[in-house]
Amino acid sequence: MAGGKYSGKWHINPKTHEVGQCNAKKQCRFENIVLGNNQHYNTKEEAEVIAKGRLIKDHGLLSKEKENQDSFKEKRNVQKYKTKNERDLTSLKKINFKFDRKQCEETRHVEFDRAARRLFIAEEIGEGEIRDTFSIDHNGENRYLIMLNTAVVEIYTTDEPPLFITTYAERPGRIKRYYTAANLEVPDDLIKISLDNIRKQDEYVRRSREKRRKRREKPYCEAPSQK
Repeated sequence: MAGGKYSGKWHINPKTHEVGQCNAKKQCRFENIVLGNNQHYNTKEEAEVIAKGRLIKDHGLLSKEKENQDSFKEKRNVQKYKTKNERDLTSLKKINFKFDRKQCEETRHVEFDRAARRLFIAEEIGEGEIRDTFSIDHNGENRYLIMLNTAVVEIYTTDEPPLFITTYAERPGRIKRYYTAANLEVPDDLIKISLDNIRKQDEYVRRSREKRRKRREKPYCEAPSQK
């Protein structure tokens, strides 16, 4: 018997935030629950990123056990690279190097501190594919700067395998600076996508604020009186 329309895809339990593979023959049991529509994802990794973002967004930090799973190596990278404006673009150059991003370990910084940002990128912009890879020097250490075809930047160490440090939707001005520093023509399509991402982010923030405002204004239900 053929599978349902979501066969092979992944969904998120809205109550527990657990990721599972959908085996619904007709209608998924989470239909019209998650974000007002049926959210299914092509890969488990994509669903896990969104689930983690929702968990932190709804409940704050994750468990103390996961919170303490940072290493000295991760702390060092977070301290040096979480402020992207400090990067020295004079050393930036394009390189012909690609790797499987899904096989890379994550720093605690990108896993927890950037969970909300990754949720926005996953839900509003999309996963994206590697368009260009740059080598960049920062504080005397080499790093990979990955430009995706969605105008999203991902930063990795040059370890083997690379360690995922951070990600963000890049601004048009920064994209121009990257390509100009590498003596490359500035891609107009990326600039347009970046401008569209700004519009999406503004709308995303507006919706989030509106949801928080409605939650604050929602009256509390009084407990029934005891007779």
